[in-house]
Amino acid sequence: MGKIMALIIDMEGVLVKGSDLVPIPNATSFIDEINTMGIPYKIATNNSTLMVEEIHQKLKGNGFNLGKEAIVSPISICLSEFTSREIKNVMVLGSQSLKNILKKNGFQTVNDKSAQAILVGKMESLDLELLKNACEVLQEGKSILCGINNNRLVMDDDSRPYPGPGAIIHMLQFAVDYREPIIHFGKGSEKYDNILIKELGHNWTDVMMISDDPYTDLEHYQSKGCIGVFVTTGKYKRSHLKHIQPHMSVDDVMEILKAMRSL
Repeated sequence: MGKIMALIIDMEGVLVKGSDLVPIPNATSFIDEINTMGIPYKIATNNSTLMVEEIHQKLKGNGFNLGKEAIVSPISICLSEFTSREIKNVMVLGSQSLKNILKKNGFQTVNDKSAQAILVGKMESLDLELLKNACEVLQEGKSILCGINNNRLVMDDDSRPYPGPGAIIHMLQFAVDYREPIIHFGKGSEKYDNILIKELGHNWTDVMMISDDPYTDLEHYQSKGCIGVFVTTGKYKRSHLKHIQPHMSVDDVMEILKAMRSL
């Protein structure tokens, strides 16, 4: 493991849990220590229910000492992409919060064949009628299929995992034989990654990726040359690391600081 020049820190499962972004033990102290060390970092979230400003307010209110500019979120990327593609009508398979964000930013949320995009976020319930509508729209071939992120699993407030946007997207893709490229706006997408690396100001090989998600995060960023650190406080456990081998595995984020200081 070479000298670490910058950090990408997954938010959910590493720093916080639940919709209220409750700190995981030692997470606020970890950020304080990173601030003291002066290492550049980004809080990389795939959150599909909150804008960056709302995330920042909750984190600050829960004791995290960080600036809004440290947070990278897929929702702003999504809004920008829809605007550039002149998409107005969006069918949302996700939370009411995501629908409200779209409406607030000038988009129409629809459940019929006027949809120009099917947007999958974190689903709060399984709505069979909505899934039928999405299938019918996609079969018409006039709507794009996209996701706020590509997560296989997400964790509910009861700390139990269930299928995330990535899983739902691929289910729909298979169901209707969707052959166009699937778009997502979260970690691992070109636009998200460009923001991360540009704002960190370092090469991927100088960056440590800290995450509880071996699939969406560690596999992807390790393939770019990052040092991958798996944290067991989220939705996956060590027993789930079947085909992905992180460079380091910890039960507490403070263990990462010890390793970094030894370099």
